[in-house]
Amino acid sequence: MNTRPVRIPRSCPVLILAMTLAATISNLARADVININPVKDNTLYEYVAPDDLSNALGNHFFTGKTAVGRIRRGVVAFDIAGNVPAGSTITSVTLTLNMSRTPSNDARIVELHRLQADWGEGTSQASGQEGAGAPATTNDATWRHRFYNSIFWTTLGGDFSGTVSASQSVGAIGSYTWSSAQMVADVQSWLDNPTINFGWLVRGDESGSATAKRFDTRESASPPVLTIQYTASTGTPTPTASPTATPTPTPTPSNTPTPTPTLTPSPTITPTPTASPIPFSHPLLFPPVATEPNVSIGIDEACVQILDGPCTNMWTYGGTYPGITIRRPTGQTTNVAFTNNLDAAAGELTVHNHGNHSTAANDGQPDSLLIPTGGSRTYIYDGLEDGGNQRGKMQFYHDHRMDVTGRNVWMGLTGMYIVDDPADPVTLPSGAFDLPLAIADRQFDADNQTPYVFNPDGVTGDKILINGVYQPYLEVGDRKYRFRILDASKSEPRVVSCRRRC
Repeated sequence: MNTRPVRIPRSCPVLILAMTLAATISNLARADVININPVKDNTLYEYVAPDDLSNALGNHFFTGKTAVGRIRRGVVAFDIAGNVPAGSTITSVTLTLNMSRTPSNDARIVELHRLQADWGEGTSQASGQEGAGAPATTNDATWRHRFYNSIFWTTLGGDFSGTVSASQSVGAIGSYTWSSAQMVADVQSWLDNPTINFGWLVRGDESGSATAKRFDTRESASPPVLTIQYTASTGTPTPTASPTATPTPTPTPSNTPTPTPTLTPSPTITPTPTASPIPFSHPLLFPPVATEPNVSIGIDEACVQILDGPCTNMWTYGGTYPGITIRRPTGQTTNVAFTNNLDAAAGELTVHNHGNHSTAANDGQPDSLLIPTGGSRTYIYDGLEDGGNQRGKMQFYHDHRMDVTGRNVWMGLTGMYIVDDPADPVTLPSGAFDLPLAIADRQFDADNQTPYVFNPDGVTGDKILINGVYQPYLEVGDRKYRFRILDASKSEPRVVSCRRRC
């Protein structure tokens, strides 16, 4: 993959990026960090005679046990040798998965195990929520087969190493990451010897019923991402880029609930220490995307990794900052249920879909129709405008509570809402090349926290974040990109400038 990190100076945080990416880029430099999607992924559904099940083309794979005690295991593989120069030394590996459905928010350990035999994808595609699977087709991986229906696993449920390559505690819906020294060793061995690269088996908690977790696949809007940092061998040529290579927006990192951020104002904020930071060393991230007509979002406390060092306590929509992106077709009704899981000290909440044509009852009133602590409220958006379908556009949703909107937005209660319109020009970049960008500023103290101190002139910060990432880079291809840019700062207007190159 011929890609390069795009550097974003503080003085022109986003449109420099936009112009650089939108322009035709030739002679791209070899990057030492890449993000790649799987070449295949699937679910091994526990065999119950006479049905061999699979889900090769589905949007999800599963781990753990269903409510009736059936085991599910995910399998996922990446093309390492086709993206990392031969002879390179792998220094860091991180796998990011978006978990999009679960019977409960109970934390379950999900492990990666190195697969020891090859496996396949056919054309099976499960319906509905996909948990029941679909009848296997030729070359599908199943509980019994590596390639249905002629080549079998040596052991039912997959041939994989007993060594755990990495593990992660997975609770509520959101993005999670796995990273370890063993994963580095796995990827290094797959680079050195591609014939043994069969990927990982993703194994959840199989100790009891209703422990299942659903993760999104490469066919979804939030595909798995493998981030590889490497050092290229001197003199090793960069591999030639495939004409159809897809640059990958990187999902939001995992979040762990933490105690409620303090509401007590402090007289001053101590700037974050700047002990030799490495600029533009973090990949640009993107929140999980919800596309269903019925969306449930928890208003949760979470500790979000923004700066190097301690994570930052925030209030979030769905455990990420920015919150879960809602993306829906124009003219179709969307029901969004918000549940206030914050500490009682945060108070009652309300949600305003900024830019939407909403009825009064669904507009996020500042002092009525509120969401109490522990309570929920469903907002109904019909996708209509003046009797017709809404125009295609990007909106954003945020807390709208009287007297504390500023505090609540500063603490993280902001998310993007995209209305898709088939009348938009077909020449606009779409899919992986249609990227929403939220610009925000924050001030951090010595512990990487963002205490809110009221200022009648507005509260501002000295660090510019793009999708919650400080000084990010984005690996790009030789093509145009579409950027949907949101000024998510609480008070500070953005003056941006454009340059052809960075």
